[in-house]
Amino acid sequence: MAWTQSQQQAIDALDGDLCVSAGAGCGKTGVLVERCVQIVARSARGELPEGRAGGVRQLLVITFTEKATRELKQRLVEELLRVGLAEQRRQLETAYISTIHGFCSRVLRENPFEAGLDPEFRPIDEVEARRLLRRAFESAVAEAFPDVDREIVELVVATQEQRVFLTDARDPIAALAASAERELARWRGAGLSRKVVGQAWSGTGSAGRAHSRSVVTGLLATLCGDLSLACSELGRVAGLTGAAEAARRRVVELARGLPAFADAVHADAEQWCDAVAIGIEIEHTAKRARVGGVRGAIVGPEAAGAITRVRDAANRLTGFGAVDPVADEQGEAECRRFARLVLAMWCAYDALKRRESVVDHDDLQREAVRLLETAPDVLRRYRHAFRYVLVDEFQDTSPVQLRLVRLLGGQDDPPPDGVAPGVFIVGDVQQSIYGFRDAEPALFRAAVMRHRAGNGRHVGLQVNFRSRPEILRFVNGLFSGIWRETDPPFAALEPGGRFDDADVPSVEAIVGKQGLAAAVAAREASALAHRIGAIVRGGRTRISQRGHPRHGETVRYRDVAVLLRALTDIEHYERAFARTGIPYFVVGGGRGYYARHEVRDVVSLLRVLCDPYDDLALTALLRSPMFGLNCDTLSALAGHSADADHPAVPLLEAMGRAELPADIDAADEGRVRSAHATIVGLLDVGASAPVGRLLEEAVRRTEYSERLLLRPNGRRRAANVRKLVQMASDSDAYGPADFVSRLADLERVSDREGDAPTEEEAADVVRLLTIHKAKGLEFPVVAIAGMHRSPVRPERALFVSDARDLAVGCRLRDYTTAAYRALDARRRTAEDEESMRLLYVAMTRARERLILSGASGGGRGGPTWADIVFSSSGITAPQEPVVLRTPYGVEVAVWPASTPGGLIEPHDRRAHGGDQ
Repeated sequence: MAWTQSQQQAIDALDGDLCVSAGAGCGKTGVLVERCVQIVARSARGELPEGRAGGVRQLLVITFTEKATRELKQRLVEELLRVGLAEQRRQLETAYISTIHGFCSRVLRENPFEAGLDPEFRPIDEVEARRLLRRAFESAVAEAFPDVDREIVELVVATQEQRVFLTDARDPIAALAASAERELARWRGAGLSRKVVGQAWSGTGSAGRAHSRSVVTGLLATLCGDLSLACSELGRVAGLTGAAEAARRRVVELARGLPAFADAVHADAEQWCDAVAIGIEIEHTAKRARVGGVRGAIVGPEAAGAITRVRDAANRLTGFGAVDPVADEQGEAECRRFARLVLAMWCAYDALKRRESVVDHDDLQREAVRLLETAPDVLRRYRHAFRYVLVDEFQDTSPVQLRLVRLLGGQDDPPPDGVAPGVFIVGDVQQSIYGFRDAEPALFRAAVMRHRAGNGRHVGLQVNFRSRPEILRFVNGLFSGIWRETDPPFAALEPGGRFDDADVPSVEAIVGKQGLAAAVAAREASALAHRIGAIVRGGRTRISQRGHPRHGETVRYRDVAVLLRALTDIEHYERAFARTGIPYFVVGGGRGYYARHEVRDVVSLLRVLCDPYDDLALTALLRSPMFGLNCDTLSALAGHSADADHPAVPLLEAMGRAELPADIDAADEGRVRSAHATIVGLLDVGASAPVGRLLEEAVRRTEYSERLLLRPNGRRRAANVRKLVQMASDSDAYGPADFVSRLADLERVSDREGDAPTEEEAADVVRLLTIHKAKGLEFPVVAIAGMHRSPVRPERALFVSDARDLAVGCRLRDYTTAAYRALDARRRTAEDEESMRLLYVAMTRARERLILSGASGGGRGGPTWADIVFSSSGITAPQEPVVLRTPYGVEVAVWPASTPGGLIEPHDRRAHGGDQ
């Protein structure tokens, strides 16, 4: 393979630490594999000095996922065999090539006594860890009553008095438990210890309150600083007259008071309220300036832009409202109690894990770091064992993982003997999309800056071999504006692939208008389905990349991927694709699996078998394809069981009566009798059979699989039921109730559970998947759907925190503390930034064609992807298909979502973007 100059440099630089910034599609995995092969091959030929020579066993390679590990090993096998290193290939089976959790687990198993762990410890997954956490919460609360820990008791009482239960409308204690679990995971994921948290929040919690207030003052300083800068910009605008000029001068005058707040070391409630009051007046004054001027004329574009920025900055400040000192003081007391509860829960959780000799994922990392920090001999042994440490996807590293890598590389504390492996890290801060896993893109940014400053070497890979040049120009043009002020600056992708010329645009947009959410989603899904059908059935879109094994072939359904932020609206797309006759498969990537109707049907059955008098679950079950009773029959049964002559009885009992309501016809009566007999029979089976056997019998007796096969996408539905039955068979649940509880835990934590695999997944089908699931993949045709969805969800937890400064905020007693609002602002900023990185990842999956689909017009949670992309590109909703030239010099075919664009036969290909 011919490597670029930068790639070759990244492969050959073996004499020290190296940081590689690798853009999307720039061949970073190939570089990583080739670097490993060159180390082994050159060592075997005696070309490397003794301190740098090493075989496969002297390499520590850390990947991000198990799938990436398998793919990396397979490519290493192929390359080592290609260069004739068969013995090194055999050593791959025991080499240190794994995820970071896999490496930490191996280190702890190799040194259990030094780590202070049971040699037979067992790692647990996220679901089992969540169940232990819930037990720990219950234990912490139970032990606080009646008078053991008054602080925790008062917190529980205050939570129960909530009039609006923000996380769980049925159970305020469940809301408290959810907050405690989440914040404990956040603190542990950041590498904090119980001792550190306890020191901040023990006793009066003065240190913790100081941390929380520093977040508030920091926010105030930032907001006032932003508003001051915006006002200064407006102050430099000239040429205004009349009311507009008077308003401009008033804004500048008001802004003079802002630096006092922006520079304040500590702002009390009065200062905060004063700053907000100034912001409100500035906002109103700027509004007057916007519509003022001579004879009411609208001001010019320069002034209008400056006024808009002033109003936006003022909105951010005033949006947080005033601070109530008394309520905030009470809220801080609740935060102290919350921290006390979390610490008690933490102790209980650790005790449960010790009792059962288990460790969770955070334990693996924390204990491995602690072992290397406290056992110098162990650290020295691993530093001597490895010649090279190579870390992939470094942009998704957490602080604990960074500490582990730097310990091994001796970057924080150089070893006395000078022996430490060379550290190679590769990543792309523009593709950091795992904030929910404690990833901090700032860590990779800092690493880049350190290496550029001379602490190692830095290489940038920006030549993209994946996508057509038109797609790259569009991506570069869009994100060079979005990320124009980032540090390090946005690195544009350079086209490196060789493609045939295209006679139609490689970028398309399907644009609708905002409206009711369900209607917008349905229209957009329908238009997208028609467009994909037209592209594939038209046969004019081909694999144009020269050298590709399928060069010249027309794209098929299997070449198309529909990417979504989440699978919340997946059923709209499924219905649209089914109506259009387009085969598809939902790969996974959201709560899709547990929301499937067939899975819900089986859960309803289990609930009935747990409690035969659960009429709600029984009604859902009887309406399902498992029994197929209609609403009229169910209504007649319910009415029959509660009339004057028959006192109200459970629905199951009503079904078993000798006489059924007269308005149930003979056919329906037969179905009712059959359903009753089946359920009663399954109740008898459930009394002695394990839950897996019970479900197998239920599926057999109801012929549920056969019924599903007669429905749209029946094979997938039947496979999902088989998957659930297998999960039950593999589970150690004691009965239906226990298994239902475990499914509830799975649904909460397994937010990326996909459909059961079937042969359809490898067939000629369109794949629907989340962007996170598509990370690391590429497709000839990529459609980014649902771009009108709001990017940031509102915070609804009772308590929030930030592990960086141990700040805690709460929403209790109908008041939201200033710290809560400040932390929520910080969260929104981080999610906004990650949202744009997620969009970048989605766009850079496309090779031949990129389709952007959504409604423009603004979302409730701020600008949506559709708003940002379409407005920046000059794209608006057309009445009919049209080709537009964007400011980036790229032609985009634009289709109205209100019209099935794929069914239109244009007369002029250039006017319509053709492809029919």
